[in-house]
Parts: sequence; structure tokens; C-alpha cells
Amino acid sequence: MIPFDAVRRTFTEHLVTTAADFKAVNRRFQDPLPTAQKKFAFNPLTDKPFIEDVAPLPIAPWVQAIMRKAVPPSIYHLGTGALGDDFTRDLGLVF
Repeated sequence: MIPFDAVRRTFTEHLVTTAADFKAVNRRFQDPLPTAQKKFAFNPLTDKPFIEDVAPLPIAPWVQAIMRKAVPPSIYHLGTGALGDDFTRDLGLVF
């Protein structure tokens, strides 16, 4: 059985952002682009699909992003983000 604290910590560390952080990341990816290309820029909700501090509970403006975070490639990228190249080297040539 997985402890509830582990689930909550995973949720808050990997799936939740604040409105201010969302805006900052969004600006970092969109500001350098011409207007016509902004719609193709990285969407920060892809990384953290829930936004807290705008409602009593975290909200998910883009529900499909939640599903994308639950598939094996997303879980794989959590490992690479946390452990870097060591993770992919230890995992082998599968990926």
C-alpha cells in the first residue's frame, strides 16, 4: 500500500503549479516568439496540469494534460528530470 503522504507529495511536487509560476514559465517560452508562432510554444500545463491558488482546490484548465502525465513516457521523463543521464544509462538502450 502506498502511503497517502507519498501520493500527496508526488501530486504537489510533480503536478501542481501556482498561477504566478505558470505565467512566468509561459512568458519564458512565448515572449521570444513572433505572434504567429506563439500558439505552437510549450504549454506549461503539459508539465504541471493543476494550478493552485485560484480556487479552494487545485484546478485543471486542460484536462488532457492530466492524462498525458499518467502514461509511461511521462513517468520516464520524471526519472530523467530527477536523475539526469544516469537514469537513462542505467535503464539501458530500450529508450
